[in-house]
Amino acid sequence: MDTKEKYMSKSKDDDGMLRCYGERENFSEEEEDLIIRLHALLGNRWSLIAERLPKRNDDEVMNYWNSHLKLKLTKMGIDPMDYRIHEYVHKKNLEFFSSKYKEFHPESSSPH
Repeated sequence: MDTKEKYMSKSKDDDGMLRCYGERENFSEEEEDLIIRLHALLGNRWSLIAERLPKRNDDEVMNYWNSHLKLKLTKMGIDPMDYRIHEYVHKKNLEFFSSKYKEFHPESSSPH
């Protein structure tokens, strides 16, 4: 039995610290949403956030935040530390919506 198999077999028996070596359950959309909301409220207080997620520990939540959710928010144009919309995304959206407004209301684009 190699090292990985050894840890995998132990992780099935023990629900404690060794679980991190085995297969983890994926985080659901609800868990992601809750982590983002709680992080906005509590900051990097991972143990408090993990208490509200059944079967998740603080290291698991922190690792998921650092490896997935920060990147997801950044790609959406949201600063993951202060939850402000990046200026370039805001400008891009303004340009997009203003061009859409002109398409639907052509009379507003012509000067009077």
